[in-house]
Amino acid sequence: MGPATTLPADTEKDLVTWILASQQDGDPATRQDVLDRATEAFAVVHDYERPTPFTPGWYQRFIARHSELKTAKASVLSKPRNAVDQEIVVDFFHELVHALSCVGIDPSRVFNMDETSFSPTKTAKKVVVHRSSKQVYVEDSSASSHVTVVACVSADGFKVPPLFILPGDRVSVDVCERLEIPGASVTTSEKGWTNS
Repeated sequence: MGPATTLPADTEKDLVTWILASQQDGDPATRQDVLDRATEAFAVVHDYERPTPFTPGWYQRFIARHSELKTAKASVLSKPRNAVDQEIVVDFFHELVHALSCVGIDPSRVFNMDETSFSPTKTAKKVVVHRSSKQVYVEDSSASSHVTVVACVSADGFKVPPLFILPGDRVSVDVCERLEIPGASVTTSEKGWTNS
């Protein structure tokens, strides 16, 4: 059976529940979050004011004891995108199809335009999630410099060349020369966001 764990089994179970709830809320726990929470729990259980922080070794053993958990790389996602509800999206498209069929609009006249931004300085971070998780996202809480890409496609497959929005007030010649997508455009806004 092995030696007793540092935290009581019930406390470890609560920690697992907290980890899974954090993932469900769109803010998955990092290794450091788990170590900090475990140290706090230890202090409460054993009535210590300043317990020795839990170590990466304890974390590895904790993950090994709880087969429902794994460490994964989370992609950075903006808060609004992380909050998308599948049911609302499906309902929207059902209503859209109905409206288009009532008016008789041709697919070549239906366009979908979207923008997405990414930060060249942001990288994926490792988080603790349920083992069955395929794609893991973590919210981007900062508004640091980033690039926005605007893409537009018609329902019949026609693609409008993309628009890149860079932060700043001018585009360097070097950036324009390196743009390899035919017909693509580059512009700027103060922070790289679309303003309208």
